Amino acid sequence: MNVSKRTAISSDTDFARNVHHRAYRDVIIRQYGTWSRDDQDKFFADAWSTATHEILLCDSVRCGYTCIEKGNREIYIRELVIDPDFQCQGIGTYVIKDVLAEATTRQIRSVCKPMFTTGLATCTVNWVFAKRVARTPIS
Repeated sequence: MNVSKRTAISSDTDFARNVHHRAYRDVIIRQYGTWSRDDQDKFFADAWSTATHEILLCDSVRCGYTCIEKGNREIYIRELVIDPDFQCQGIGTYVIKDVLAEATTRQIRSVCKPMFTTGLATCTVNWVFAKRVARTPIS
């Protein structure tokens, strides 16, 4: 499996909106009780920008998207959304490890993660961050 990223382009918008809806639907229903496509379309439109997002590829097939803000003192993983058909294959872990490697190289002491994580991804993300925290506190 080869995981890579590329800059999002305007023709990726419908793909990313669909992935957003598929990936967040169950999480939103569990957390808030209801799903509104109109509300989610607005949330997606407010957050989406081809200038700040990257498309995740698994063996050259689009499988999700991410928005990672890289500052001088911190890296913030604003969004990491994996299509449910590609979840539990290590794609999210690849992105997180890539961010942590960059943080180590750049001697950045603060890496922040997204609010919503579910299932195996939660365990993986928390484990990866816990290993990082053990070496360098996240502030």
